[in-house]
Amino acid sequence: MALFSKKKEERTATDTQKAVTDAATKKPTQKKRAKKSVATSVFAHVLMAPVVTEKAYMLSERNKYVFRVHPRATKAQVAKAVADIYGVTVTKVNMMVKKQQNTSFRGIKGTTKRQKKAVVTIDATQKIDLFE
Repeated sequence: MALFSKKKEERTATDTQKAVTDAATKKPTQKKRAKKSVATSVFAHVLMAPVVTEKAYMLSERNKYVFRVHPRATKAQVAKAVADIYGVTVTKVNMMVKKQQNTSFRGIKGTTKRQKKAVVTIDATQKIDLFE
């Protein structure tokens, strides 16, 4: 094939000088930083997702909200994250861990994921709109 049979042209001294001067005159590119959105906070990685179930909806009527949280998150981190992201006063945090369970599907054995959830109680005068 003609593509592979061509000989590489040797660079002359002027070509290499041009390459050096072009590299020296170019401005270094600045790294683009991601813009921080309003909902992003320092603790955004702690809260993974709100739990949207009937039981969680009933708890929300009593100012208790359920969130899936990072497996290594502590009560203090969850309280700070909810207060920072939703702008509410947290009065209490309860944590629970759902352990792994063995499962089988069509003869293939496996396990479910280990999950950690937090039930966050907020001040009676405040509300979070998760279900609307």
